[in-house]
Order: sequence, then C-alpha cells, then structure tokens
Amino acid sequence: MTAAHSAIAKKKVENMIGNPEFIKNIQLQINAVKMVLMPAVLGMIFIVVYLMNADSYKPVEYAMQVASLVLLGVIVFVWGTKMAVESLAGEFNDKTWDSQRMTAIDPWNLAWGKLFGSTLFAWYGGLFCLLVFTVSSFFSPKSYRFLELLLSILFAGVFAQATTLAFILTEFAKNRDFGKLNLSSYSVAGIIFPLLFFALVAGAYDARGTMQWYSITLRPMEMMLYSSVYFCLWGVIGFYRAMGCD
Repeated sequence: MTAAHSAIAKKKVENMIGNPEFIKNIQLQINAVKMVLMPAVLGMIFIVVYLMNADSYKPVEYAMQVASLVLLGVIVFVWGTKMAVESLAGEFNDKTWDSQRMTAIDPWNLAWGKLFGSTLFAWYGGLFCLLVFTVSSFFSPKSYRFLELLLSILFAGVFAQATTLAFILTEFAKNRDFGKLNLSSYSVAGIIFPLLFFALVAGAYDARGTMQWYSITLRPMEMMLYSSVYFCLWGVIGFYRAMGCD
C-alpha cells in the first residue's frame, strides 16, 4: 500500500511539473526582459530607501522592512490578484474557458496552474521583496515575529488570489448567458479585497497583548498566522470547487 501511494504521489508531482496550463502561463508571463527588469527596478527602489534612511534616527533595517512589505503588498496582493482576474475573465470573454475544461488536463492541475501560473510574475517580484525583508529581519530583535509575519503574508497572498478567482467563477456560473464579464469591476474588487487583508495581516504585527481562543491563549501575530493558514486552505478548496470539480 505504501509503495502504491508513493507511486501515485510521484505521478501527481510529474503531472504538476509538466502541467500544460502552468507551462502556457510561463510562456505568456515570463521573458528575458521582464526577468531582468523586475529585480533591477526593485533594486533601485531599495537602494534609494537605504540611502534616504542611512542617517535617520531609526534603524535602517526598519525602513527596509517597511519598504519591502509595502512593495510586497502592491506586487503580490494588488498586482498579482489583478493579473489573475484579467487572465480568468479574459478567457470567459473570449469563450475559451469551457473548451479548456473539456481537455485532458486534470482538474487539480488546471486549478493550480491557473492560480499560480497567471500570477507567476507577481510572485517572482514578491520573492525579491521577501528576500530583502528576511535579510533585514535578521538584524532586528525578535526575528521569530518577523518569520510569523512573513509566513502569514505568504498564506494570505494565496488566500486573496484564490478567493477572488473563486468569486469570479461563481459569478460567471450565474451570468454566463448575459454577455461578457465587466473586467473593470472585478479588477477593482481584486484590488480592494487583497489590500484590506494585507493591512489586517500587517497590523497584527504591532498589536500587543494576548487573545483567547477557547482555552488557548495566543498573541495576535500567532492568531493571524494560524488564521492565514486556515483561510488559505479553504480559499484554495473553494477555488477548486468553484471550477465544478469534486
């Protein structure tokens, strides 16, 4: 039984690596110019932030942390979610969504290929922000709190994108006979909702005191981390089910 399970798991990993939907999005999203331009622009921004705060009364690592968090929120939560919205809504409007679902692509591979493939370039930029944030945090006290914040943001980013896509799929199922989807309204919703959630996660870092959950006492950042994991799980499941998959 263990060998059979291992074979199934290996097959799933192979299918995920060779996912046609994910490969298609890589070809659409990534090119050499964009791969170089993203770190170059972010690098210049971080250099400017460093130089402006080198002689400040506050530690320069604090300024780098704030800058990396703000850029991460804009790139992953706002831009990434907007990219996912435009990708999915564009397929609805171009009448290619139904034909995609009738292909031989496994439903799970189609779901995660759509979720992470359409936002791949945003996560590529977010990776550099996460790197700067992590390095800066090593020079600050209580590094474990920054690790909690970092993980919370990652899970919250996936949750925001998956939930927005699930919402679009649900609306499409209701209104598929009423013409094209209004892309601008979904884009606005895909910006406001992630920003609010990002502000909630970032705000938990500075919160003091403890919170009581049944008989468990947690710090606000701990509660946010566990909540982000929980919401991320259900957001991905909701997106998967919204696609009509069992």
